[in-house]
Amino acid sequence: MLNICLKRLFEMNAGTKEPDCETRARLLDAAGRVFAERGFNGASVRDICKAARANVAAVNYHFGGKAGLYSQVVAHWAAVARQKYPMENIAAPRRAPEERLRDFVRTILNRMLDEERPLWHARLMAQEMASPTAAFDGVVKAFYRPTIEHLRQIIREILGRKANDEKIDRVTFSIMGQCFYYLHARRIIELMSPEFPRIAKDAGKIAEHIIEFSLPGLRQLARKKRTTRK
Repeated sequence: MLNICLKRLFEMNAGTKEPDCETRARLLDAAGRVFAERGFNGASVRDICKAARANVAAVNYHFGGKAGLYSQVVAHWAAVARQKYPMENIAAPRRAPEERLRDFVRTILNRMLDEERPLWHARLMAQEMASPTAAFDGVVKAFYRPTIEHLRQIIREILGRKANDEKIDRVTFSIMGQCFYYLHARRIIELMSPEFPRIAKDAGKIAEHIIEFSLPGLRQLARKKRTTRK
C-alpha cells in the first residue's frame, strides 16, 4: 500500500492527478465485507461503494472493475500476512528440518489467527476454497504455492530424498489441514472449548501441539522407508 501511494505521489509531482489511497483502502475493506456476505455474484459495485463512502466510478478507477476489485481483495490480506510473517528464514537449509517445520507451522498459524486480520476474511477464504474463482487461482499461484513448496522441501528432508512425491504431498496436506482447521472451524472450536480464544493468541502453543502430534509419524515413515530399502 505504501509503495502504491509513493508511486502515485510521484505521479502527482509529475503533473498527473493523485488517486486517493485512503479511498482505495476503504474500498478493499468494504468490498471484503460485502463479498464475504453475498459472494461475488451477489455483491454489487453500488453497495460496495456506498459502504466505502466512495463514488461508484472509484472501483473502475482503482481496480478496473468489479472483478479486479475482487482479485485485489482476495490477494490483499495474503500479501499483508506474508509481509508480516515471512518465510525466508524457514527456507535456510543450514537449520535442522524439524526446527524449520516447527517455525513453518508457527508462521502459518500466526498468519491465520492474527487478531488484526478482519473477521470477514476467513468467511471469504472459506467461500473461495469451497468454490474457487479465477481470482483465487491467482492467489494460490502467487502466495500459497511458494508456501507449500517450503513445506514440501522440509518434509522431503525429513522423509529422505527417496520419498516419492505422492507421499510427500499427503504429509504436506495433512499438516496444512491441521493448520487450516483452526481457521475455518474456529467458531466450532470456540463453542466446544471456551478457552480457545485465549489459546489462539499464542500460536506457538498450537504449533507445538501440531509438531508434537506430527513428528512421530514423520519419523516412523522415515524409518519405514529405510527398512524397506534394506
